[in-house]
Amino acid sequence: MFKLPDWCYRQLPSSHKIWITLWITWFVTLWFLSSGKPTIQNGPNIPNIDKVLHFGYYMIGGFFFANFLHLNSATPWNWRRIITTSLIIGALVGGLDEYRQSFTPGRSGNDLGDWIADISGTLTGAYYCYFMWIRINKNPLVKQ
Repeated sequence: MFKLPDWCYRQLPSSHKIWITLWITWFVTLWFLSSGKPTIQNGPNIPNIDKVLHFGYYMIGGFFFANFLHLNSATPWNWRRIITTSLIIGALVGGLDEYRQSFTPGRSGNDLGDWIADISGTLTGAYYCYFMWIRINKNPLVKQ
């Protein structure tokens, strides 16, 4: 599995408020990006590149949301609940985004492949958060 060096983990915010702010910013950016018509760029035609972009973007969102839940002392949840909740939120946001795009001129929306990529990305981001915190807790040199 891909691991960042420990010095990277020490630089991450330790406040749940920062992580929810990052997630809200992620969500607003998603809403803005899906409101417009995607521009066609000159370049190679890569099949299903949109699925890769969906996966990567939602992986970031899943990572942000899982960190928020983990660091929020008001919700001292176990990791199974954190990952499940992150997955549900990612699936709902992805479904809402796909539905909304069906009413946006120039967008297709309701693409099951995009939604599956959204869910897969969210799950991967939440699991990366989980493995990151296991690494942080096992290594005393990394800030907790």
